[in-house]
Amino acid sequence: MQSEYFIFNGINSEDMGLYIIRMDTGFITNPFIGSKSLNQAVRPGRVKASREGLTREVIEFDLQMVLLDDYGKLKEWTPEERMRIARWLFQDEYAAFQTEDDLGKIYYGMFTNEQNLFTMNNTGYLELHFVTNSHTAWSPVIDHAFDFWNNDAGGRIITIENLSNISKNYEPKIEIEMKHEVGESNLEFKLINLSNDNKEFIFTGLRRDEIISVDNENRIILSSYSAHINPYGSFNKNWLELVYGENQLQIFGKCAINIQCQFPIMR
Repeated sequence: MQSEYFIFNGINSEDMGLYIIRMDTGFITNPFIGSKSLNQAVRPGRVKASREGLTREVIEFDLQMVLLDDYGKLKEWTPEERMRIARWLFQDEYAAFQTEDDLGKIYYGMFTNEQNLFTMNNTGYLELHFVTNSHTAWSPVIDHAFDFWNNDAGGRIITIENLSNISKNYEPKIEIEMKHEVGESNLEFKLINLSNDNKEFIFTGLRRDEIISVDNENRIILSSYSAHINPYGSFNKNWLELVYGENQLQIFGKCAINIQCQFPIMR
């Protein structure tokens, strides 16, 4: 986090005239991973403590910022400027935060109410506290799109890589569009993860042009077919998991699929 520029909620700070500064000359703080505490218990008659669980803390960090004009000179924090910056930064929902020196790392969070504006003659710096929604940062969203309209009975094999250096297993989102011929019905989609003990991810009883959207992490399934009231009933309940590294996925069924990944990362 060495850049003076950042992107928040899709807006570049340079376009807003706001720049990160540092009021000290020491080392630069780079949020790495949230802290964790180990819950332990010592049982009667035992020497070693047993692990009862882990408590993880979300990442938090402080930022100091100044307003500059087009010539790099300090701008005044007028009431209009304060309103403009506040309208952008102070949201009630989590939003993406990136610094321009590391666009491959995204934090989702919000600026909290610990905000101070230090001024002299109406110029100065803004000090903010940012609280994220996770103990990790995240990679950019990666979409893996494939069209298997001509898929045959033997299926097709694709490779998806789990890029997380934190989670051994990652549960992506997947969207499946059935693309069979007119008149075909009671269709089946099958995905076998050959890299994860050949676990099968299966939907049966689907219709032509039906789109099934699956959020594996949150266990949510949606269907574009209005009469398909309970898509969970067509699913074999084996949620898709990507193991660390490369995953060989064998796809059966004439379909188009999109596998969407955003990996928790530590760097």
